[in-house]
Amino acid sequence: MSPDSPRLIAPRLLEVGSEKPVSCSLDGLFPAPEAGIYLELGDQRLNPYVTLEGDALMATATVTASAEQEGARQLVCTVTLGGESRETRENLTIYSFPAPLLNLSEPNAPEGKMVTVTCTAGARTLVTLEGIPAAVLGQPAQLQLNVTENDDRRGFFCEAILEVDGEILSKNESAELRVLYGPRLDDSDCPRSWTWPEGPEQTLRCEARGNPAPSVHCARPDGGARDKPRVSSVIWSFTSLYTVSCHHRTLGQGWGPAPSSSSLLLISSAQHGPPICPLTQLDPEGGRSGAFPRSVYQQSHAALPGEAK
Repeated sequence: MSPDSPRLIAPRLLEVGSEKPVSCSLDGLFPAPEAGIYLELGDQRLNPYVTLEGDALMATATVTASAEQEGARQLVCTVTLGGESRETRENLTIYSFPAPLLNLSEPNAPEGKMVTVTCTAGARTLVTLEGIPAAVLGQPAQLQLNVTENDDRRGFFCEAILEVDGEILSKNESAELRVLYGPRLDDSDCPRSWTWPEGPEQTLRCEARGNPAPSVHCARPDGGARDKPRVSSVIWSFTSLYTVSCHHRTLGQGWGPAPSSSSLLLISSAQHGPPICPLTQLDPEGGRSGAFPRSVYQQSHAALPGEAK
């Protein structure tokens, strides 16, 4: 029998609920068919698959870690032949490391609501939330924020770190916050005045922000309305007044009526023409507040398609 010890290949660490292969082999055996090979984990004998090739014997098995085995264990390989035996031992640590839990007190929160974000993990684990570690092992990490529109779709990252037998292990979890806020309609979304060249077809486009996504409604003071008002052909000199409003398609989440925004749009042609007279500006309530710049003066009102001249 060979004076060498069996070669045992096995992991140093094994997480509860996982499984890994182990193998043990020894050559220089004669007569090799009479040799025996055994694998044990702690006091549990494994059921290996044994192969014989020449004077070499090999056993392979799968080790499955259970919660009852958690802690430091010894994996033992023994080869016997004619009353002699050779043995090799390796340490195997079985550990438990659940993924961290990342909780938002309100994953869908209305604007202005205080939201608490909490990251928790196991007793021997250090958690870090958004780069800020918990005070001690086993304690949760937490932060609070008064949510605004800018926090919509904000992601949060939680990391848990566990040291096992000198090795640092980590797991992480992430979550996204949705903020419910009323429609926003400003000059960047919907300019208050439009100047178009004479002739081509033009389409009035306004977009609104909000969560849930708002719908946009455009209307003329005479009651005409279109979701996307289209001017089929811009003629020499016209001005037309539109009021744009937006509202939520669905309220949801049990909060009150959705607010709306409006914008006064003045659309005018931009071609040169004969001397023109100033036109006073209309506000949303129907009042007058000064004159428009020269680019939106008009000599005579020309109707949009569908408007009475």
